[in-house]
Amino acid sequence: GVDRTAPYIAAFWRVLRSFTNRQRLRFVKFAWGQERLPTTDRGFEAGNVRMLVKAWPRKPPGSPPTDTYLPLADTCFFNIALPPYSSEAIM
Repeated sequence: GVDRTAPYIAAFWRVLRSFTNRQRLRFVKFAWGQERLPTTDRGFEAGNVRMLVKAWPRKPPGSPPTDTYLPLADTCFFNIALPPYSSEAIM
C-alpha cells in the first residue's frame, strides 16, 4: 500500500474533493469501470466494494520523471496506482 500521510496522497484526496460531480463520475468510471457506486452501505458491503490506492511501481534508473506518468487503474478491483506527483497542478 501507500503511506496515508504521504503528501501526494493528501493532495489526491484534495483534488478528488474539488472535482465536479461529472469529474467524479469520470474518475469512478476510470478506476472501477462502472459509472455508479452502490447507493447504500449495504450495497458496498454486499459487493465487497472499496477503493484502494496502491503504491506506484518502482521505476528503473534512467526512467522519465514520475510527473510524466499517468495513474494506472485496476478496474476489476477498484484499485488505482497513483504516481507520487510533485504537485496538485500536475495531478
